[in-house]
Amino acid sequence: MKKLHSIPKARKGAWFVEVRGSYIPASRKGWLTYIPYIFFIIVGFGAVFNSLLSCFTTYNCGGSTVITILLYDIMILIPYYVALIVIMHWIAKRKS
Repeated sequence: MKKLHSIPKARKGAWFVEVRGSYIPASRKGWLTYIPYIFFIIVGFGAVFNSLLSCFTTYNCGGSTVITILLYDIMILIPYYVALIVIMHWIAKRKS
């Protein structure tokens, strides 16, 4: 019987394995490359939710609405996330 979802084997020395157009870490170096990536994503979302939480708890949104603050925070994060995704994809493609 054929397996439907099998992860392909990584070649020797590869940091990542290509799976359906994306890359997953296949070695310790690959995972260590993902740690700053995941950390930056978590810190970014934490900053957005922190600004929203301070707006809700103090009822002082600086003259703006909650939606305006949320959109402003997301608009600031999008370029950083896009750049981070492009860099991680490039590294994974070169090291797979």
